[in-house]
Amino acid sequence: MSTAPSDDHWKFWGLILTVFLIVMIPFGDEPNREIALANAAAVGLVLIALALLEFARHQVWVDIGELLLGFWLAGSPRLLGYWTPAGIAQWHQALGGFVMTLALLSLWFSYIRNRSDH
Repeated sequence: MSTAPSDDHWKFWGLILTVFLIVMIPFGDEPNREIALANAAAVGLVLIALALLEFARHQVWVDIGELLLGFWLAGSPRLLGYWTPAGIAQWHQALGGFVMTLALLSLWFSYIRNRSDH
């Protein structure tokens, strides 16, 4: 498990851009917009905190936290009741999938890095 400063700047900036999109999208005019906005703000704040931790020191639990947040963001429209056939919910599902992809890539690269160290 590596605790060196992260070289994954691509992931840090990818998460920052994703948080921007997560938080800005619920400002549309849809039913249950308040729930979507509160969820987006909470997920965004935690993702920024995890991205900063990842940027300072790479640890596997940060990637796992990001993976879980991606799952939450993708599933929360149905769980919190703001799912509609088009709009905020689809954006949150797509962005949740993107966060999961970034976390899985980071976990994979960590595995490869650690394997090559031995």
